[in-house]
Amino acid sequence: MDFYTQFSSKVRNLPGVTSAGAVTPLPLSGNNAMIGFSIDEHPVPKSERPSADIEIASPGSSIL
Repeated sequence: MDFYTQFSSKVRNLPGVTSAGAVTPLPLSGNNAMIGFSIDEHPVPKSERPSADIEIASPGSSIL
């Protein structure tokens, strides 16, 4: 995590840069991240739990 913190700080200090952050998975990369979840009021077996795509962004990031 220190790498990304230091990298973002250095990028933010470049001339003309107003904001910088990190995001995963990278947009348009064809990769995706999914997370399973459960709903307390509607328990189901683990193998049948719903899932959703997620994108993780650091502060300063924007996902369009």
